[in-house]
Amino acid sequence: MGSTIGLWNRLIFQAAFDVEYKNYEAYAVSWSRLPEREVNNTDKDGNTAFGKACERGCVETVEVILQVPGVDVNHCNKEGQTGLFLASQGGNWEVLERLLQIEDLDLSVNSSQTPMAAAARNGHDTCVEILLAHPGGDVNSVGKDECTALWHAAAAGQHVMVEQLLSHGEVDINKASPDGTPLLQACKRGDEGLAQLLMQHSAIQTDAAAESTGRTALWEACAIGNTRMVQMLLQQGDRSVATVLDKDGYSPLHIACQRGYIDVVECLLHVDGIDVDVASDSCTPLSLACIHGHLGVVEMLLDCKCDPSKAPARGASPVQLAAHFDRKQILQALLNAGADVNRCSPDGRSALHEAALHRIPEVAHVLLATKGIETNVQDQNGRTPLHDACYRGNKPLVHLLLQQKRINVALQDKHKRTPLWVACNGTVASSADMEATYVTMVRMLLEHPEQDVNLADAHGRSPLWWMTDKCHLTTCNALLEHPECDVNQKDPEEGCAPLHRACLQGNRDIARLCLKHRDTELNAADKDGQSPLIVAVRGGAENLFILKMMLVCKGLDVNHQDNIGRTALWWACRSAQLVELVELLLKHKDIDVNIQDSTGRTPLM
Repeated sequence: MGSTIGLWNRLIFQAAFDVEYKNYEAYAVSWSRLPEREVNNTDKDGNTAFGKACERGCVETVEVILQVPGVDVNHCNKEGQTGLFLASQGGNWEVLERLLQIEDLDLSVNSSQTPMAAAARNGHDTCVEILLAHPGGDVNSVGKDECTALWHAAAAGQHVMVEQLLSHGEVDINKASPDGTPLLQACKRGDEGLAQLLMQHSAIQTDAAAESTGRTALWEACAIGNTRMVQMLLQQGDRSVATVLDKDGYSPLHIACQRGYIDVVECLLHVDGIDVDVASDSCTPLSLACIHGHLGVVEMLLDCKCDPSKAPARGASPVQLAAHFDRKQILQALLNAGADVNRCSPDGRSALHEAALHRIPEVAHVLLATKGIETNVQDQNGRTPLHDACYRGNKPLVHLLLQQKRINVALQDKHKRTPLWVACNGTVASSADMEATYVTMVRMLLEHPEQDVNLADAHGRSPLWWMTDKCHLTTCNALLEHPECDVNQKDPEEGCAPLHRACLQGNRDIARLCLKHRDTELNAADKDGQSPLIVAVRGGAENLFILKMMLVCKGLDVNHQDNIGRTALWWACRSAQLVELVELLLKHKDIDVNIQDSTGRTPLM
């Protein structure tokens, strides 16, 4: 191969590109003066002047270049295309005839398509005829794409070309590329006339599947909803192909149901042996119709006695899908057909879970009105529909669920969180505009007669403890108003009660709520033996207001000692910045200034 073309002979090279160039005598003189080493120079795409002349289709220019010693007639550009290919692709039959007279012309294929395929795809019947008549012409030859000329003609919708190729006695009508047969390409295009033309051939096979996808001609016809083509394939071909699955496990019935082609579905349902419940890994035909909201298809499948509850191994049931995608009419049709309203997916989730999580009240109403509905189903994470409704701030559904006679409000998920715990957490984890909704749900849950307000999560944190830690006053107030709320419930890690947490956080409002509660243990000790008073003092001067409230409470042990014998006064005296706290403590009538810690030191030492 020559080097890239230089500026000094660019005009000679570009003449091969110029459609209007006609001065062949001058052109021949120019080529005769060109050094032999330059005759095969290329442009940026790897094209020589010879290749471009073949593409342009001027046989006179080609003839001029062929007289130049050293010209490479088999040169390939960067796409592997020779002059023979370019002439065929462009329909330049005169150039093609001249090239085929060259003795050392290489007919082997280096590009994605054969010259014959390129001519056929573009409808150049004369070029195809010339190539077929050549001793080296093979109607079934393929390029790197593994496609024959017939395949390309069918894929491009070239009716006349297909008919011309079919008239050749040696044509293999069923020779396929990885993407299927010529018939499959015609069906994929929705070209009924072309499909009929191919199917008139005695050797046609209608059941061949594409290697790359596993899809048949019938599958492709169903995918585009071409009812007449589907009928033609079923009437003239092998009807068992209606049950063939592609590599994704989809049958023709799957794809027709997914896309809502009701007439195609009807054709397929009349095929003997059709399995209306055929399942891929993730769906059945009914599942797909439910997902995409095709009510007519759903009703047709149900009329054919499909299983309204069937779910594939890794998928959800039709009822779940109808709930998830808010298909109320489809859901009602499924339930009327006897679908299992409680059928769960592999992760343990039911249709009611879906309605709760996705905030679909109308679907929830339909489900809860169904006889036998189970409201307490727990998924693999232990979450019930009530958990999901609380998590998503679905207040209407929380209200509906709490009205169910058998609802269990005390069920805990895998983190030991109850619906109440989840709703409480929503008050601090949600956006500001949703906060009031979560607070309302908390109050609704607290009104349930079987509510256990003190159930703690896996870390031993009760709803009150958690809300105290998160400083949410309104929720804390609602919890403390419950008659069974344990205001002294501690977490197992730190041994802190809610009052400890309020003092630690310096939250005077929540501390006031705790101090006003009739059951609050003022002197409860945490794991270090420290009382809320000590915790408040250690919090510094910011807790002065809390300290004042505590010191007037009856039953307060102002001299309570922690595990190393230190009192609130001892801790206050450790810092010169806590003078106000020291003075306040010293005013208490029961204060003992001489109490020694475990090392024998008093507050004054």
